[in-house]
Amino acid sequence: YTWPRKLLVYAPVVDQPKLGRTRDEMSEAERIIFDFFSDPKFLELLIKFLSLEDRKGKDTFNPRRFCLFKGLFRNYDDAFLPALIPHMERLAADSHESTQRCLAEIIAGLIRGCKHWTFQKVENLWNFLCPLLRTALSSITVETYSDWGTCIATACESRDPRKLHWLFEMLIESPVSGEGGSFVDACRLYVLQGGLSQQEWRG
Repeated sequence: YTWPRKLLVYAPVVDQPKLGRTRDEMSEAERIIFDFFSDPKFLELLIKFLSLEDRKGKDTFNPRRFCLFKGLFRNYDDAFLPALIPHMERLAADSHESTQRCLAEIIAGLIRGCKHWTFQKVENLWNFLCPLLRTALSSITVETYSDWGTCIATACESRDPRKLHWLFEMLIESPVSGEGGSFVDACRLYVLQGGLSQQEWRG
């Protein structure tokens, strides 16, 4: 391994696009998206649609939906998070396959999309996400464990684990606690492996 001849790094903060913009600071195209996702009725219908079962036993984690939420949280900061929180809490309490998959897609997009948020916003996000993930993973099933593994692997891909320490600390709290039986323990280990396996680039 050698250093590349030309090393590209992020521009300084002063040269980065502004985060947390108001609606007036957005372009016309951005305002259209902002208005749609700020509408509680639209958001409710969207979450209901995304959590529908399409093909029984054949649905899998959808990378397009993940990219949708990643883009929203990357481009609009945490503007839509307050409106999404009640929906995420409802999805986490529901053990059905399609609702758990929808939540996994949202969470993966949220974790990747918050990459350039301020530290305070990221910390507040993890204070919400960790209990939510504990709830969701406690009711993991044979139909959903693969989606949660993909969720965590996707969220951790090419990311500095130091900036995801909240997630890793939560996952290794009690991976083999015995609560829920050996199947749930195995699923927790599988999800943890999904995150750890993405750190090979640091080798």
